[in-house]
Amino acid sequence: MKKIIVECLISSHKTAILEDDKLIELLIEDNKNSKKVSNIYRGIVKKVIPGIQACFVDVGFEKLAYLQLDKDSNIKAGQDILVQVNKEEVGTKGAKLNTEISLAGRYLVYIPANDRITISNKISDEKERFRLKKIAKSVSEDAKGLIIRTEAVGCTKEDLEADINELKERYKEILKEYKL
Repeated sequence: MKKIIVECLISSHKTAILEDDKLIELLIEDNKNSKKVSNIYRGIVKKVIPGIQACFVDVGFEKLAYLQLDKDSNIKAGQDILVQVNKEEVGTKGAKLNTEISLAGRYLVYIPANDRITISNKISDEKERFRLKKIAKSVSEDAKGLIIRTEAVGCTKEDLEADINELKERYKEILKEYKL
């Protein structure tokens, strides 16, 4: 039997999911310091600095955020850009951004710009690694941009398929919002 226990405090919300009185998932949300890491934003490039191959982007924070650029980037000041926060603001430094968006699910991480399927190094059983990779290829039509997480050990084809579909749908919604 499954039970859900919720504790709401001023500083945090905690949710525990129990199955047969055994903890299977614990979620903790910190209300005091709302974290920005992994959040996705539409930003406006404010300043491009070719000498250090970087730019500063306004995503609505107190300070401009920093984005390292590739050598062949064509980013210009004033341009709209979709970014994800990699590192929080600290002291006088703004947040650090990335243009490679990644969305984490329970069993998978979906990185649309990536072209591989990789598996967590913590999954050491070769048969399980092979099984999971085979399932991921069979349920994902383009079979790319996936990291199979440790949590996926022992999961079913349906579990992985549901995770992939949810992550891809979430990404479509993000792109739709970005294009508005």
